[in-house]
Amino acid sequence: MTSAASLLATAGSPFRHRIKVKPAGPGVTFILSDGPGGLLVSPDGTVTWTPPKGAAGEQARVVVTIVGPSGGERFHTLTIKVK
Repeated sequence: MTSAASLLATAGSPFRHRIKVKPAGPGVTFILSDGPGGLLVSPDGTVTWTPPKGAAGEQARVVVTIVGPSGGERFHTLTIKVK
Protein backbone atom coordinates (compact mmCIF):
# COMPACT_ATOMS: atom_id res chain seq x y z
CA MET A 1 0.00 0.00 0.00
CA THR A 2 1.17 3.50 -0.67
CA SER A 3 0.18 6.82 0.80
CA ALA A 4 2.01 9.88 2.06
CA ALA A 5 2.74 9.67 5.78
CA SER A 6 1.54 13.22 6.37
CA LEU A 7 -1.14 14.93 4.32
CA LEU A 8 -2.38 18.53 4.21
CA ALA A 9 -6.02 19.65 4.24
CA THR A 10 -7.61 23.10 4.36
CA ALA A 11 -10.18 23.92 7.04
CA GLY A 12 -13.66 24.22 5.52
CA SER A 13 -12.63 22.67 2.18
CA PRO A 14 -13.20 19.12 0.92
CA PHE A 15 -10.18 16.82 1.21
CA ARG A 16 -9.55 13.65 -0.85
CA HIS A 17 -6.80 11.09 -0.74
CA ARG A 18 -6.63 7.63 -2.30
CA ILE A 19 -4.87 4.76 -0.56
CA LYS A 20 -3.29 2.54 -3.20
CA VAL A 21 -2.69 -1.15 -2.61
CA LYS A 22 -0.69 -3.65 -4.62
CA PRO A 23 -1.99 -5.82 -6.02
CA ALA A 24 -5.18 -3.82 -6.44
CA GLY A 25 -8.31 -5.59 -7.50
CA PRO A 26 -11.49 -7.24 -6.39
CA GLY A 27 -11.69 -8.60 -2.89
CA VAL A 28 -9.79 -5.76 -1.17
CA THR A 29 -11.85 -4.05 1.55
CA PHE A 30 -11.12 -0.72 3.25
CA ILE A 31 -12.57 -0.15 6.73
CA LEU A 32 -12.29 3.09 8.70
CA SER A 33 -11.02 2.01 12.14
CA ASP A 34 -10.35 5.46 13.62
CA GLY A 35 -10.69 9.03 12.45
CA PRO A 36 -12.45 12.35 13.01
CA GLY A 37 -16.20 12.78 12.68
CA GLY A 38 -17.42 13.05 9.11
CA LEU A 39 -14.39 11.31 7.57
CA LEU A 40 -15.29 8.48 5.19
CA VAL A 41 -13.40 5.76 3.33
CA SER A 42 -14.94 4.54 0.06
CA PRO A 43 -14.78 0.95 -1.24
CA ASP A 44 -11.88 1.94 -3.55
CA GLY A 45 -9.81 3.36 -0.65
CA THR A 46 -10.56 7.05 -1.16
CA VAL A 47 -10.53 9.04 2.08
CA THR A 48 -12.84 12.07 2.06
CA TRP A 49 -13.34 14.68 4.75
CA THR A 50 -14.15 18.34 5.15
CA PRO A 51 -12.28 19.64 8.21
CA PRO A 52 -14.35 22.12 10.25
CA LYS A 53 -13.57 25.79 9.63
CA GLY A 54 -12.17 26.19 13.14
CA ALA A 55 -9.76 23.24 12.81
CA ALA A 56 -6.79 25.14 11.36
CA GLY A 57 -3.59 24.17 13.17
CA GLU A 58 -4.95 20.79 14.26
CA GLN A 59 -4.14 17.37 12.89
CA ALA A 60 -6.26 14.26 12.53
CA ARG A 61 -5.04 10.69 12.96
CA VAL A 62 -6.75 8.19 10.66
CA VAL A 63 -6.46 4.41 10.81
CA VAL A 64 -7.76 2.31 7.92
CA THR A 65 -7.92 -1.47 8.09
CA ILE A 66 -7.23 -3.05 4.69
CA VAL A 67 -8.48 -6.61 4.28
CA GLY A 68 -7.09 -8.63 1.38
CA PRO A 69 -8.93 -11.28 -0.65
CA SER A 70 -7.50 -14.05 1.57
CA GLY A 71 -8.70 -12.31 4.75
CA GLY A 72 -5.32 -10.93 5.85
CA GLU A 73 -5.46 -7.53 7.53
CA ARG A 74 -3.09 -4.58 7.45
CA PHE A 75 -3.45 -1.30 9.28
CA HIS A 76 -2.64 1.94 7.48
CA THR A 77 -2.20 5.13 9.54
CA LEU A 78 -2.44 8.62 8.06
CA THR A 79 -1.92 12.01 9.66
CA ILE A 80 -3.88 14.87 8.12
CA LYS A 81 -2.64 18.32 9.07
CA VAL A 82 -5.24 21.07 8.77
CA LYS A 83 -4.21 24.55 7.66
